[in-house]
Amino acid sequence: YQYPTRQGVEIKWLVQGIGTAIAVLVAAAAWFVRSRREEVLPAETGPVARLEPGMKRRDIPPAELAQVFLVMLAIWSIASCRWSHWPEVSWGEGLRQLGIILWAIALGRTLTFRGVRYIAFGLTAVLAVAAVIGIWYHIERAPDQRLKFPIGNPIFFAACLLPGILMAVSGLIGVGIRLSGGSQSGTASAASKPGSISAGVIWAFAGSTVALVALLWAFYLADSRGPQMGLAVGLMIAGCCLAKGKKRWILLGIMLVVLAILAAILLSRRTETAMFRLFCWQYAWDLFLERPVVGHGQGGYVLLAQALSRTDAEFNPNLFPAEMLGHAHNEWLEILADLGIVGFVLIALALAATFWGGMLALQRAKTGCERWTIFALLGSFVAIVACEATDVGLRMPGLPLVYSTILSLLWAVSRGGENAGPPARQHGGQVRLGGLAAGVVLCGATLTAAARDWQGALADYAATKHSSKMEWDSALQQA
Repeated sequence: YQYPTRQGVEIKWLVQGIGTAIAVLVAAAAWFVRSRREEVLPAETGPVARLEPGMKRRDIPPAELAQVFLVMLAIWSIASCRWSHWPEVSWGEGLRQLGIILWAIALGRTLTFRGVRYIAFGLTAVLAVAAVIGIWYHIERAPDQRLKFPIGNPIFFAACLLPGILMAVSGLIGVGIRLSGGSQSGTASAASKPGSISAGVIWAFAGSTVALVALLWAFYLADSRGPQMGLAVGLMIAGCCLAKGKKRWILLGIMLVVLAILAAILLSRRTETAMFRLFCWQYAWDLFLERPVVGHGQGGYVLLAQALSRTDAEFNPNLFPAEMLGHAHNEWLEILADLGIVGFVLIALALAATFWGGMLALQRAKTGCERWTIFALLGSFVAIVACEATDVGLRMPGLPLVYSTILSLLWAVSRGGENAGPPARQHGGQVRLGGLAAGVVLCGATLTAAARDWQGALADYAATKHSSKMEWDSALQQA
């Protein structure tokens, strides 16, 4: 209550900006240390000898391709202010997307697989605690509403829970295989034989069970169809990636049938919101056809779809209860309308490269821990991508941080190996100092952008408050 804002969630953007700045600074420092040039023997001189074994190939890893495409998308989004109908919003939203991408890149290029396990465990624990808090709030304060606290919307909250659910499921599967004496690597250790149960296995089973119960309970209380469909798609696609040969195609066929049945069941509930989304998707498609190559600029849909929805809102008032239309309820269609074919191709290539890297990592995993961790990450990634075909969560605070963290973890594991770290080319002192200085500058710029965005949120609330009291001079001063 000390720092009120219009929606009460803008503080999350500030926290995310501060976290991104810290992650960028840590990544720059890590690169500075890893890129230090070591002395080599005379027989090993030459440019190839100064590279790590993994750097002697010229193949570009899928994770690096995905990072390049996402940075290009952010730059294209910022550049869209040149032809946008709302240039200030295009500039600000483009910078916000760049900050989210920087968070993912900083983590993805810094973590080892061991670090990925710790981050995945921490993310699951945080989501489980959020689920418990949400359940308590639902029972005590709002039992007649769908669960939305502490994220602020049932759909966004359910989407945030998807990685936690899949992590807990993969944890239980891994513990079950361990208890049954199975081994994903083809060998069986003494600790994995039937009847040999260590304290770590017991704690892993108990923690995964408790977390899964809390997460599924909260997911059920949120009762959101998009995340439900996303969870099914994520589990099935990740399961298909685990299978090989004919089994993969059989699973794919079963998946399509199950998804068709599930879609029919989910669409039969709350038909008004389903019809509303069809209208929103049509507006996005119409705007795309008006300017198909470059789009209308970031934020163009929110501005231009208002006029397109006027007639439909007059004839279908029950489907348009809000004063403004908002977003397209389909992230990928909104990108198509805002950034055109160029933006859509960039995001499609980034998603495809990320999925391909995760699938390759899943296939070459040597241990059960590796395999089921990657299974959960890949399933979480696919689940959120599928969920966002009916949602606007990536435009709101909360889900972008979870989603970008999953991206970074997938990029990190795609390098392969239990102790595999980011390959670092060796450079001289001037290059290293220049890279470190660039990281410091980028960290400062991110903090500045986050602070200005927060000050804008405070001023927006103050201006609205003064306007409601007809204090026009004070309102204009805040604006």
